[in-house]
Amino acid sequence: MTNQQSSLVVELFLDRARVIGLIPNVSQNRRLVDVLGNQDLSIELEEAEARLAGGSQSYRFSSMSLKKSDVLFAVPRETPNQIKARAMYRTGMSTQAQTSMPIGVLLSTCHIAGKTYVSSSMSRQKLEVASFSHFFAIAEASITQADGSKSEEPVVIVNRDAILAIGRPDAA
Repeated sequence: MTNQQSSLVVELFLDRARVIGLIPNVSQNRRLVDVLGNQDLSIELEEAEARLAGGSQSYRFSSMSLKKSDVLFAVPRETPNQIKARAMYRTGMSTQAQTSMPIGVLLSTCHIAGKTYVSSSMSRQKLEVASFSHFFAIAEASITQADGSKSEEPVVIVNRDAILAIGRPDAA
């Protein structure tokens, strides 16, 4: 199977801004968490639109570069075809046995609750921010912004360095 390139639409949440744009030339087998987790210090976007927190004015860029360290969290906006292609590519790949664990993180602008996947030994340990990858996924995410607005996302990618507090939420 060939590893085709495509653009990945992403929504990036910064401390005082939100940016939506295309990450160009992403291999179909790479997830957003893989792109953010590589060694590059910045991420390049095309056809980007930025909006400052609390503002209605949007700013358009044909291309832009953002420091990954400024990203609080990101939401992949994959097309159904991209999701299907990635699933087909990853079928049969061996992965470390993992278990889902409820998690809640407090960032400067919001609270995100959902579940993350960790090794079974980590699921029994005290939660430590440093135990997670620099960027890690929270699935079935419920996001509550500082202004009280709420949204649900299938997955969000969180910057470990932006976490103010982390824990296991109470069962609802």
